[in-house]
Amino acid sequence: HNPGLEDLARQLAGPESEAKARKKLDEKFPTAALARFVFEGDWSGLSSARLTHCLRPKDLG
Repeated sequence: HNPGLEDLARQLAGPESEAKARKKLDEKFPTAALARFVFEGDWSGLSSARLTHCLRPKDLG
């Protein structure tokens, strides 16, 4: 639930994240937003990932 998911998304978004997606995440991550991350490795080693997409409800209209 937001703001917990927003905080998690910001924490996971590593320096290799797509700039456009990161900008959207930093502007606002409202309820029903979607963040797509790419990570190679084991879950136990997850500290950051590449944010590839950030989709907010207003982006659909």
